[in-house]
Amino acid sequence: MQTNLIPLVSIHGLINVNYEKIEDNKTVAVQTIVVTGTPANIENLGDKTSAPSHETKLVKVPYVTYLSEIQFDFSHNKFKKALKGYQKILEQYPNDLNAHFYSAICYYNLNQSPKALKELEIVQTHPYDTFRQEGNWYKASVLYDLGRKEECIDLLDSIIKKEEFYASQAREMKLKVKK
Repeated sequence: MQTNLIPLVSIHGLINVNYEKIEDNKTVAVQTIVVTGTPANIENLGDKTSAPSHETKLVKVPYVTYLSEIQFDFSHNKFKKALKGYQKILEQYPNDLNAHFYSAICYYNLNQSPKALKELEIVQTHPYDTFRQEGNWYKASVLYDLGRKEECIDLLDSIIKKEEFYASQAREMKLKVKK
């Protein structure tokens, strides 16, 4: 499938597959805390209760609302927090391209190269190619970090040959890797 056929949306300045245009009513189930117990205005009136002061409830949140919160954290370099959100999406939607791609970038920025590589390989084989070019660039960087220089050079050559978005950076990085 080609990128121009996939509906995209910008959230906090980040490109995302717009799953609302692909799948109706996509939601993410999240646990939330609901405060219960004795209301404060009658607390001291002698009404003693043994009811818990809160309970946990599962709530379905619209996908785009949930993703927007995560992308806000990501855009502010809160990678650990964002990663938890992407993992929650992947628990419910294992093929979610947004969550795979941005998880990979989180892992990359958290110096967890093996995990970043695993996510980037999913991005490269996903039916939607939205993040494939950028994913190739990050994969080359991860391969370099892992000391897999030959694979890194091969991927950089591919980026350069295809004149992908990161071709000029790939040329520079290739010089660095060959040293």
